[in-house]
Amino acid sequence: MLDGARALDLPGWWVAAGAVVQTIWNHVTGRDPEHVADAFGLVLRPNPRQAPGHVYEAKVARWTEEWPELTALPWP
Repeated sequence: MLDGARALDLPGWWVAAGAVVQTIWNHVTGRDPEHVADAFGLVLRPNPRQAPGHVYEAKVARWTEEWPELTALPWP
């Protein structure tokens, strides 16, 4: 993976679920690497395809306790 990261010549890396892929897509499409709005905007967005509601709610509870500045979007 490290060689792949060097080959992309990105100015920086942020490791978070989805942020790596989105950062790569932003680079490839000529967008600013910080176009990953949810991560840098402190927004938690549910993804029903990845996990059930109770898993999302548990993560929201844990993460907002640690980072009360986060905004958690409601489960659909």
